[in-house]
Amino acid sequence: MRPAVFLHHTFVASLLAGALALPAQAVPLTPGSSLDLTNYDLLGVAAGDPNWFGTELRTITQSARETRDGFVDGVGVVPDLYDVAAGITSTVSRTASGRLVFDIAPFASDASLAGGFNNGAQIFRMSGFAGYAIDFAWSDPKTPMHLLAPGISLSADGDEITIDMLAPDIASITPKYESFLFAVDAMDFRLTGDAEVDIVIDSFGTISRTLTGFPAPAVIPLPASGLALILGLVALGAMRRRPAAPPVT
Repeated sequence: MRPAVFLHHTFVASLLAGALALPAQAVPLTPGSSLDLTNYDLLGVAAGDPNWFGTELRTITQSARETRDGFVDGVGVVPDLYDVAAGITSTVSRTASGRLVFDIAPFASDASLAGGFNNGAQIFRMSGFAGYAIDFAWSDPKTPMHLLAPGISLSADGDEITIDMLAPDIASITPKYESFLFAVDAMDFRLTGDAEVDIVIDSFGTISRTLTGFPAPAVIPLPASGLALILGLVALGAMRRRPAAPPVT
């Protein structure tokens, strides 16, 4: 092996060894911010990490499908020549510390009869996160040096999380999508979240489809008895602070 090649391999191996030795780090996802490979850990979090995995509470999968007719030389128009589907699986879990973690797993499939390099889905969005502090991490990356590390962003109002896979071609560039973990400071959730997937079909461009009924963080409403107890304590405190009436003479 030539010295230059050996040194290059040694350098890459050292980088990988150093990366493997580093613990995975979560990063805050603040309103209006964007994260990419320069902002978050290359390796992601290990399966079973107690800060990110716990008791599974609910899993919801929703998807959309788009078909388009296409023209084939010598054949003519072929119905449903293009057939692309995409969606999201959202799993919400509660960790031992009590926080909720939303595991967002986008996916896409291409059953088109026509070959293409731009069939799939690139942009995935999840809404319903306004008002909550969010930490981000990912799990199960394809390789330690994943060059197409997806972009993660949060809208300015803090409500919508966007995952940009950078390329729609799921067959040759992104054969396996990662799971994206979003930990929030909410203690409960409701099936009120919406999602959106941008399905890409080579010759027809991008088609946005809305998906509903996903887990979204929520506050825990107090039961009637708990609310009555709080109101009673407030009233008792007000009475104790009330100045005593002067004695009658």
